[in-house]
Amino acid sequence: EEGGTDEYIKYVKEVAGPKMAENAKQVLKDLGLAALPDELPPGQTLYDKPGEQAATAATHVQSMAWVGRGTRPDALACINRLSGRLQRWTAYEDKLLERAMRYLWHTRFLALEQTVHPGDWWVLSSLAFVDADHGGDMVDTKSTTGYGVFMAGPRSKALCSFGPKQQPATAKSTGDGETAAISECVCTSSEAHRILLEHILDRPVWAIVRSDADVAIAAILKGYSRKMSYLRRTQKVSLGYLHDYFGCENTLLDKVPGPKNDSDILTKGLDHISHWRHTAALGLRASLRHS
Repeated sequence: EEGGTDEYIKYVKEVAGPKMAENAKQVLKDLGLAALPDELPPGQTLYDKPGEQAATAATHVQSMAWVGRGTRPDALACINRLSGRLQRWTAYEDKLLERAMRYLWHTRFLALEQTVHPGDWWVLSSLAFVDADHGGDMVDTKSTTGYGVFMAGPRSKALCSFGPKQQPATAKSTGDGETAAISECVCTSSEAHRILLEHILDRPVWAIVRSDADVAIAAILKGYSRKMSYLRRTQKVSLGYLHDYFGCENTLLDKVPGPKNDSDILTKGLDHISHWRHTAALGLRASLRHS
């Protein structure tokens, strides 16, 4: 990302011609991935240049967070990342803010739809997807927890709780971050959702948590991990508590393949295909009535 812009543009010029080189230069400029020679001194990047929106960034980010927390989980990963950079705002964050605003504007027709079928009354359960990126931020070493909790049945799927949250400490490994994410989901959302459903439906309700981390699942089901014994001090996570919780009746910790983990979109940026697949899985649909 840094230092390779000149060589990349020269390569495009040699292979595709001057016109394509100019287009490539404009694309790099819009993305803000690296310093361009006509904008910044040699050896500097957008991270070294103060942001023009630093004074008003907090207002913009708070406005987007209000929208995201309400009905736009697909944009929360970017919004959460911007909210953690308000104290060190640079020209790179200016680019991210602009792209986030453009994305929300051009996808303003998306609405969060929830489907609950009357025939699923006796089989509705609480279904949570959990994920964590391991050091996915180029600025901060702490991982991000992402979770989405659904009221689910054979013909029902309604997203009831969702959100990203930065973890309190730097994860030493992927298993560390994923275990902290499962704990965060259980303690702040999944169990509360299960209790609410039991009160509404007046019957026992299953609480199912799905993660794509084999190491975290194995450690929790075992109840102890010598290699992750430090979690209680760093991440404030108790493997013993999680083991006892998933040992109770009507609880299940399940493995889900990575590409089918719908909470992945809440932790980091994804490629085009994965982004829209998870967006649809969360329940976002195109609706001209909400544009």
